[in-house]
Amino acid sequence: MKTLIKFSILTAFISLSVKFSMSGQTWSNTTIYTPNNTSVTAKILTGDELTTTEKNNIKNQWLDYYDYNISFKSEATWTYNCHSWAWRVSEGASKVWLNSPGDDAFWNDDSYIEISSQSEATKVSYGGPCYYTHEYFGYADWCDHSANTTDTSDYFMSKWGNGPRFIHNINDCPYDPQDLHYYARPSITGSTLLCSAGSAYTIVNLPSECSISWSTSGNISRYSAQGSNPCTFQANGSGDGWIEAKITSSVDSIVLPRKNLWVGTAQVQSVSGPSTTTRNAYNYYYANTNHSSGTTYNWMVSPSGPYVSPSGGEVNSCLVIFYTTGYYTVLARAVNACGTTTWSGKSVYVSGGKSLSLYPNPASDNVTLTIKEDPLLILNDSVTVDPGASQPSIEESTNYTIRIINSQSTLLFSAKRSGNTFNIPLNNMKDGTYIIEVSNGKTSYTQQLIVKK
Repeated sequence: MKTLIKFSILTAFISLSVKFSMSGQTWSNTTIYTPNNTSVTAKILTGDELTTTEKNNIKNQWLDYYDYNISFKSEATWTYNCHSWAWRVSEGASKVWLNSPGDDAFWNDDSYIEISSQSEATKVSYGGPCYYTHEYFGYADWCDHSANTTDTSDYFMSKWGNGPRFIHNINDCPYDPQDLHYYARPSITGSTLLCSAGSAYTIVNLPSECSISWSTSGNISRYSAQGSNPCTFQANGSGDGWIEAKITSSVDSIVLPRKNLWVGTAQVQSVSGPSTTTRNAYNYYYANTNHSSGTTYNWMVSPSGPYVSPSGGEVNSCLVIFYTTGYYTVLARAVNACGTTTWSGKSVYVSGGKSLSLYPNPASDNVTLTIKEDPLLILNDSVTVDPGASQPSIEESTNYTIRIINSQSTLLFSAKRSGNTFNIPLNNMKDGTYIIEVSNGKTSYTQQLIVKK
């Protein structure tokens, strides 16, 4: 096995290769982030890339130098280097050029924990005194390197500057294998909803040498013993909550990012929508909940009778049509895996206004639609009627859009008409219940139609 003791031969060999110096390339700065969201400045290649010939020459020269004891994995390129490969590109992130000490941020912000051996590590950082100075590696007294570990002891996968990516023995590498630091990335997994029945949370990728100390928000209780993995927790309240773990190895200690949760049932805090309306108008109401993820809703109106759609499901809004005047309450409640909460409501007063009448209803072949003033508006508002005064008249002729919708909210008929009375054929309608909507663009009138052949 060859080592870097042969530095004079290597130096002579490298002089034939593409220069590693970045001074001949064109770069622009970019900002990247560690898994724990620490910002790091990196570079993006904006100039010329290596040619196919140059890439093949670099690959073949390295393979020949190490007597083919190294395994080629990916072609030479200026788009990323060893630090970028180990900490970013191998995790699926974009290709950038990451200079040292920028890679230090990945273990200094608790994104990774340092452990004592390769067997459970995923990353390694190492380096030592440079055996040579050359423009291919820069003129430095210290050469550091980043790599991914493999399942074979003392074998890494790494990219060599602008050269290829290889799987290689720790000594078959142009970087001095001293000052080795091994890193793992544990994380907390488990449900984002915690109920009183309890759920287990697990730290995955936890090295065996590490101990755990769990902590939680005040609305969560730990059920398992401290240090357990997995560990069971239970909700003792409701609202936003979190679970956190400090892990300690023989050489390091970090606090893992919090697992943020919703604890307990969700609650509809209020219902918004119109507090006054008229008969047969479209009214939309919305459930304002303190947690929407994984939540469904039930809707109802008290007293019963108005049209409500949907009455339940994942949608936090519903359509309500009131057919009679009076006082109502629109009610909503939230349902999640932890249970169902109490109803929250909004009071609504329904006056007469104009209305849409249908004749006949039930109908078979045709139905006549008439828009007229509703005398209940006057009665419900307790207005004294002067027998000698002129009564409200039918609205002057207006252009309307007429729509017929079935119980699945499918539009079956649409037409434009002028006037206040319309005759609509029902030739293609099957027996059933439908909603007829008449709208002038500002006001909509609705009524339920029953078709019976």
